[in-house]
Amino acid sequence: MISLAFITQMSKMSIKSILYTLFVRFWFAVIIALATIPTVILVFLVPQKYRYNKFYFWASHALYKTVLWASFLPIDIKGKEHIPKDSAIFVANHSSSFDVALLGSLAKTHPHVWLAMKWLIQFFPFRFLLPRTAVLVDMSSPQKGVRSLIKTINLVKEHDMHVMIFPEGARHTDGKVHDFFGGFALLAKKTGYPVIPVRMFNLEKAYPPETFWMHYHPIKVNIGEPMRMREDETDVEFKDRVHRWFIQQEE
Repeated sequence: MISLAFITQMSKMSIKSILYTLFVRFWFAVIIALATIPTVILVFLVPQKYRYNKFYFWASHALYKTVLWASFLPIDIKGKEHIPKDSAIFVANHSSSFDVALLGSLAKTHPHVWLAMKWLIQFFPFRFLLPRTAVLVDMSSPQKGVRSLIKTINLVKEHDMHVMIFPEGARHTDGKVHDFFGGFALLAKKTGYPVIPVRMFNLEKAYPPETFWMHYHPIKVNIGEPMRMREDETDVEFKDRVHRWFIQQEE
C-alpha cells in the first residue's frame, strides 16, 4: 500500500526526477536479479577461507562498476594516482548507500574487507549478508570494539587486503564531515598500512537515505595522498590529522 509520506514526496518531485528515478531503479532491479544467484553461491555456500579469491573480487568490482554505470551520474574523481598497489586503509565520509559502490570501485580487484556497524544487521537483508561479507564492529563497549579490530587485523594480514571504512559510523545528509571513530588509526598502527582519505561530495543529494527517490546530480570525489602514522603520533592525533584533511576539502 502506498504511504502518505510516499505520495507527499512524489508531489514535490519534478517530472524529470521521477522519470530518472524509475529509469535507474529499473536497471538496479535488473542488476540485483542477475547478481542474486552468483552472490548466494559465493556468500552462503563457499566457506570464508575460500571466499577471498581473485574471482570473488573480480565479481565484486564488476558489480560496483555496473551499479555506477546504471546510476548514469556524472562522477568526477581526482587523485586516482594516490591509490597504492599494495594494501591500504580506505577512509571515506558517508552520506548515501551509493557510497559503498563508489568507494568499493576504487579498490578495483584488489582483495578488500568492509567494516560495518553491528547494529545494521537489524535490517533485512543485512542480517544475512553482512556477517559473511564484512567485519561487524560492536561499539557497545570498548572491549567489544577492540575485539572487532583485532579480528580485522588478523584477516587483512592473512589475506593481504584493503580495509574499507566509513569512520563517521552513520550516514549524514547535511554535506558536512562529522566526528570520526578512531578504529582506523589503531588498524594503521598495527598493520603498517597507509590511510587513503576519500572525500565524496553530493551523494546525499543524488541518492538521499531513507527515500525511494533519486536525483540526477554531479558527483565529485577527492582522493588524498596516502597518510601514515608518525612514530611520535598517538592514535588520537593521527585520527584528528586525517579528519582535518576532510574538513579542509570543504573550504
